[in-house]
Amino acid sequence: MEVTLGTIITNRLRESGKTPTDISRELDISTAYIFRIIHGSIKSWSPGAMRIRKAIADQLHTTPENLWPQISHTPVKKRKY
Repeated sequence: MEVTLGTIITNRLRESGKTPTDISRELDISTAYIFRIIHGSIKSWSPGAMRIRKAIADQLHTTPENLWPQISHTPVKKRKY
């Protein structure tokens, strides 16, 4: 069985005493959205996604850049049309 980055992050959260469900309750966001962020299926750096990544990284005493190195960590500026 292949161990994914999302599984590693989830296991590290549980070892630290938190679960993705705990984080979803604290941030008042669905647990499914938290898991989609953890497993990398949401790659955007919208303010909501950034807030979730920061909460997870803070719990693990690291930075979002260390947990998700494959994602660009520069917020995208909105275009003015």
